[in-house]
Amino acid sequence: MWTREGVGRLTTRWHHHLWILETHMEDLADFDERIQGLSDNRPSPTATNGGTQHYFGPEIGDLADRVRSRAQWALDEFGGNALLGDLDRSWTVTYEPGGWQALHNHARGGTICTVTLNLDTNPSEDTSRGALHAVLPDTDGSTHLVTMPYWRGKLTLMEGSIYHGAYPTEAARRILVFDYAYSLR
Repeated sequence: MWTREGVGRLTTRWHHHLWILETHMEDLADFDERIQGLSDNRPSPTATNGGTQHYFGPEIGDLADRVRSRAQWALDEFGGNALLGDLDRSWTVTYEPGGWQALHNHARGGTICTVTLNLDTNPSEDTSRGALHAVLPDTDGSTHLVTMPYWRGKLTLMEGSIYHGAYPTEAARRILVFDYAYSLR
């Protein structure tokens, strides 16, 4: 794990081409406004339990561009060789108290970088309550569980095939998810 002051924290298993990068994003008022009062529009069941999930169309493009720019900056600061491309899809999840997300990944037949933006106003260093968790394999066959606290503006990037989920939350939580195609430089 590597940490860079002012940039974030990188957890990686480069030999498996798996990485998780945690950073931060400011100026979230536009994001808050965009997700107010949205209904659940899932076309089929997802890993979200105890919450609503709303998928976006082209109307999220301007915010997706801002997130992609910040995410690319963080990848570049850590010397990553991923170049983020077009938005594949985006959605918001609003968890009710007790809501959680089952272990899943975002690999859908392409190379995807998943980026989550936390919009909570109730940050938590308690990694047992609502925290994002991910499983990374190692070359010796062992697995490593990475558990990440959350706060308002937390931006988490991960290679889309990484299995991840969220522990049951104590309070309501709001996140935005962006899946971007990416290529290697």
